[in-house]
Amino acid sequence: MAERRVDLLTLDSPVAAAALEAFDRGWMPLVLMPGEKRPIEEQWPRATYSSRDGLADYLTHRGIVADCNLGVRLGDGGLTDVDLDDALAVRVAPRLLPPTPAISGRESSPRSHWWYVVETGVPYVKRSLGDGTTIVELRGTRAQQTAVPPSVHPSGEVVRWQGGEAWGGSDGPARVEAEALRDAVDDVALVVALVYGWPTKGDRHLAYLDLAGALLRHWPQERVIRIIDTVAWALGDEEGRVRARQAIPSTLKKLQAGSEPVTGWTALSSRMTTPDGVSLGREITGPDPTTAGPTSAQVDSDEDTVLGGWQDMAEFGDPAYRPKIVMPNLLKRVDSMCLIYEAVANLIYGAPESGKSWIAMSAVVEKAQKDKAARIWWVDIDDVGRVDVGNRLRWLGMPLESFASHQFRFSTPGDGADINELLRVAAIESERPSLVVLDAFGGLMAIVGQGDAPSNSPDAVRKAWKALISKLVKLGITVIVIDHTTKDGNVKYGPEGAGSKKQLVRGSMIGVTASDTPPVPGGKGHVNLWLFKDFHGSLRADTLARGVSKDGNAWRFGRFELECLTPDRPDADGSLRWKAYAPNADGAHDVASSTVHHGDSADGIISGVVTAKTAPDDEAFALVQWVVGESGTWLNRLHDRTGIGKETLKKWIEKAEGSGYLETGECSRDGRHCQTCEDRAWKPNYAREHLYPTSGGEAWVQAKEAEARRRAEAMSAD
Repeated sequence: MAERRVDLLTLDSPVAAAALEAFDRGWMPLVLMPGEKRPIEEQWPRATYSSRDGLADYLTHRGIVADCNLGVRLGDGGLTDVDLDDALAVRVAPRLLPPTPAISGRESSPRSHWWYVVETGVPYVKRSLGDGTTIVELRGTRAQQTAVPPSVHPSGEVVRWQGGEAWGGSDGPARVEAEALRDAVDDVALVVALVYGWPTKGDRHLAYLDLAGALLRHWPQERVIRIIDTVAWALGDEEGRVRARQAIPSTLKKLQAGSEPVTGWTALSSRMTTPDGVSLGREITGPDPTTAGPTSAQVDSDEDTVLGGWQDMAEFGDPAYRPKIVMPNLLKRVDSMCLIYEAVANLIYGAPESGKSWIAMSAVVEKAQKDKAARIWWVDIDDVGRVDVGNRLRWLGMPLESFASHQFRFSTPGDGADINELLRVAAIESERPSLVVLDAFGGLMAIVGQGDAPSNSPDAVRKAWKALISKLVKLGITVIVIDHTTKDGNVKYGPEGAGSKKQLVRGSMIGVTASDTPPVPGGKGHVNLWLFKDFHGSLRADTLARGVSKDGNAWRFGRFELECLTPDRPDADGSLRWKAYAPNADGAHDVASSTVHHGDSADGIISGVVTAKTAPDDEAFALVQWVVGESGTWLNRLHDRTGIGKETLKKWIEKAEGSGYLETGECSRDGRHCQTCEDRAWKPNYAREHLYPTSGGEAWVQAKEAEARRRAEAMSAD
């Protein structure tokens, strides 16, 4: 009996061509078993090809059969697949999902896969009916893959691209924000579940009002209208849609006023023919706010109350308007760059005893010192205790009046009612804090009813976050959330539930790890910092400019140091000084080292000089020289910044001048020739000709910074 010939894959086959195109777009193609969705390689989540030629060699020299299927690994380059498993979900998707040219499917369901690129990544989400039937999945993690054209579905149907062009054409899938896509997927699932259980008799109109009341407690009008419109469209109920739209503004006003009862999920549940819609709605929106706290509609700004959700963009057309670069402005490093953004949520995470609470407390003290009238809350869910928190804040230098005047408040919420009370007080302008520290997020999940869910559950994380943190931020409050690492303790891959939290944080996410010299009572030590996320990009840009490479999913981010100011006094009060240092090109910073690293700041070098407290040796002369050259400072300013006595500084600088490190000359700022020791300026010899021109301005600053960097690099190389 003759053996059946097996055709092998060649580069001119449709599967190979599609695989190479996916690779060219930045995604990872996977060979699947013929007629199946299963990859042929067991280690496909870690598969990689060094080049296009490497992929071509793999496809044609591994004995792969010609009738194999093709998949792509999700998550690479942000590639995300919205998988619509329900026929009604396919129908309503064009009304709710963001438009994208890349849509695929098989003959019986040709528009069942909607493709997007989400640069920040998305967590896996699966929405189902009560009987377990899947409605929709949001798939975008590297542990998932999807079969793509020209594969053959297990049913025998060929998978094809809508419109005929692979990936929707040259531009590829639409690029969308993670949160917007997640919300749209939830909307699809909610509409499907509601339609399947919608009342069939006279309660239909009341059901629309119940639904509006339930959703307006959590979401803006625009989203609520879109959902109600789609439910009515799917039911063919135009009259109900019009009447519901007319009632939405009055329903919202009732919620905002709080003077009249508004029905919601409970009333709707009594009218539905199946409970799935209400159950899923409650799961997506989370618990309803109680009357003790402000509703979501009350916390939202007035712009959300405009029918249609329109917002005024006219200011951006004003010629005088200048786009604003958002910079962090709390928790200042020695180079004057700050680590925490205000009026948004930030997150500090690490293993137990890593020092993350000390960092948050330092931010509290800095805020109180800068603004004596600042109201600050510490929300202690992890039961650290008022005495320990109070003691640490005193050691760090918290102004006494912040305690005495109750500007600083300490809370230990135990249940949802306490959370609502915090929101109620925060909504009162005269009581509203400017900074809230939440210690820690895991405890918040338990308080708001998500304690039984896994700590990395996207739904549970999202609900807990929106129950308190999102509402505080909407009031313009700066929030610092303290959180824990994953079970393996690897800070490079973020906190528990990193994917969800990365989408929710609109400030910085900073990891903390212990060092070989951790802070100890009465002594000095430091912890290492990692930058996991920077929503506005200012910290990330500064870090990249220093030549720091990414390690895992984070950048090494310098260090945070604590030092007891009176280590030799047994009767001392334990006063502490904290400092945060910028990273060098390796991501680390060591003030004890005598080598000047590329990227070290003037204040960082000054700190090294301060630590010495003695007349410097030749290498320290170089440090002083570089500090003066980089800062363009006078003696008084150097004294103010270091705390070193002026007479000592004079001696050091005189020795530096005598050694040729420095020369006395014109004032580096305004060209005046100064004669007195108190006011005269110094400049390094290497900058004699052009570093400090007599005219100021941006060019002067750029020349000064560039020359300082070149000098630092030369010194490091020596």
